[in-house]
Amino acid sequence: MADAFLLEVLSFASLASIYGLLALGLSVQWGYGGLFNAGVAGFWAMGAFAFALLATPAEAGTGLPGHAGFALPWVIAAAGAVLAASALGVAVAWPTLGLRTDYLAIATLGLAEILRLLITHGGGVTGGVFGIANIPRPFRWTDPTSSEAGMAALAVVLLLAALVLLEYLGRSPWGRVLKAIREDEDAAEALGKDVRAYKLQAFALGAGVMGLAGVLYAGLLRTIEASTSFTPLETFLVYVMVILGGQGNHKGAVVGAVVVMGFLTVTLRMRAAFPLALQDAVPYLRFVAVGALLIALVLFRPRGLWPEERRISTKA
Repeated sequence: MADAFLLEVLSFASLASIYGLLALGLSVQWGYGGLFNAGVAGFWAMGAFAFALLATPAEAGTGLPGHAGFALPWVIAAAGAVLAASALGVAVAWPTLGLRTDYLAIATLGLAEILRLLITHGGGVTGGVFGIANIPRPFRWTDPTSSEAGMAALAVVLLLAALVLLEYLGRSPWGRVLKAIREDEDAAEALGKDVRAYKLQAFALGAGVMGLAGVLYAGLLRTIEASTSFTPLETFLVYVMVILGGQGNHKGAVVGAVVVMGFLTVTLRMRAAFPLALQDAVPYLRFVAVGALLIALVLFRPRGLWPEERRISTKA
């Protein structure tokens, strides 16, 4: 019983850290840059599948589609997956950053779904609906508890490292310019700032952080497929996390991710405590509760639990 509880805790730590990275990536794009990316799940999927293809050996189809593979070392495969997600971010942002907020959201949402369908029907390249199995972890511990503990520790360390880096960038001149663009793009451009370049950098950086979340997700599950994963619902959840924590506050985004994942995990584990007639509906009712929480936040606390710190220049 104790071992099972420990495994649950370690699994939660890994998942909360993964969603924390997704929230951080969105916090860079939307919280700082005001870029409404409705395709978070697509960049997440790119990181996960790029890592799986780079880290696993190719498998020929034996009644199954099989998949391509390169069997690269874990660190190189992870770096390649992050770069692939960032490159996808540049490819998406380059032609779409001139669109207004709502059209940018539609374009990124469409791209995420196109990518998910391409992966699902990728056949012998991506494994199709069967996905990719036997994805390696950076350590080869056979004991389940040790392996899960190592994965959780890695996820938490990478989350904290990303948070420290993004906090530093957010307080740097680069981050301040990005917030200025979010508040008044025309004024920032009038002051000589290359608005398009800053937006492109923010989008690529956020996409790379989401790709890192995909790397950890693939390593955690060790088997991934896109037919039922990486859906628009995941993007919605990440937005709830950022709104709950506070738009424009990276620390708040991480807190929001932990709170939302904690709620979803606890309510699912307490399924047996609900009336028998509701037990089958619990997995769906908890998302209804998340939607109600989002409405309440927008109405009563639009700046989130940990609002963005307001900075006023004291220079004349």
